[in-house]
Amino acid sequence: MKKFKLILFLGILLLIGLVAYQNKVFFLDTHSINVDLMVKQYETPEIQIGLYFVGFFLVGFLISYFFSLLVRFRSKKTIKKMKAEINTHLGKISELESELSSIKYGRSNNEEDGPETVTRDNEPESEPDSENDRESSASDVDGEKTE
Repeated sequence: MKKFKLILFLGILLLIGLVAYQNKVFFLDTHSINVDLMVKQYETPEIQIGLYFVGFFLVGFLISYFFSLLVRFRSKKTIKKMKAEINTHLGKISELESELSSIKYGRSNNEEDGPETVTRDNEPESEPDSENDRESSASDVDGEKTE
């Protein structure tokens, strides 16, 4: 892909050079620009038209750069905000994981067999078969539905 971009860039540069070479009489011709502001009139010295093209291209490039600068600053602010939110969520995840591991392993500290499955009222865990069973399996120890 890098070679394709390089070839495309060189092709465009070659076409621009070809157009400039074929029209070198036009680009080397000199003209001045007159600006009439009703109060005062300005006139630039005679400059080659090619330099006007280059100058206006650079002015347009700078204008677009400064407008994109605002977008970049907003993006950096958004990225910082999102990173802070990620760190908050990661802290909450680690807190919940430690709480989960303490619930899993902390229920029977006397036995060192490893993790045990927690069941309600010593009933064996099984896969819920119907929608009602799924809803009842989603309830917590107090019998309230968790959402």
